[in-house]
Amino acid sequence: MTDTNDQSQFTHYEVKRAELVEDRAAAQAKVEKIDAAIAKLDAQQANVDAIEALKSGDNVAYVYGRAANKRILSGTVAATKKNEKGAVQLKVEHGTGFDAEFHLIDSSALLFTAEEIEAAQTDIDATVATAKAAEAATQAAT
Repeated sequence: MTDTNDQSQFTHYEVKRAELVEDRAAAQAKVEKIDAAIAKLDAQQANVDAIEALKSGDNVAYVYGRAANKRILSGTVAATKKNEKGAVQLKVEHGTGFDAEFHLIDSSALLFTAEEIEAAQTDIDATVATAKAAEAATQAAT
């Protein structure tokens, strides 16, 4: 026979308070998620505004290349235009004098903040490390 009087009992107050604390924590998490989404949207709009304002002579930082050949460069905007999809394309001069190169880039390659540059460099480093590991594994297999 089990003694039911010995079991721990929670009062209505304790149960209700615990539920409300959980609800508040869930609501706070939702508010933080919404705040992050608003901040991201605001940053995207700021980037759109900055891209629209770009003109010849402006200096920009951008990601150029593909896969393991990607790198972060800086240059001077030589020309801008919108393509048929409405995206802004830029012709950017990298380097100076006879050694200068022109790169045609999409506005999505632009980097506006130090955080974006750092994140892009981290991605590039990870891609290069993965490519080197794959190459070393291929060489080891032969």
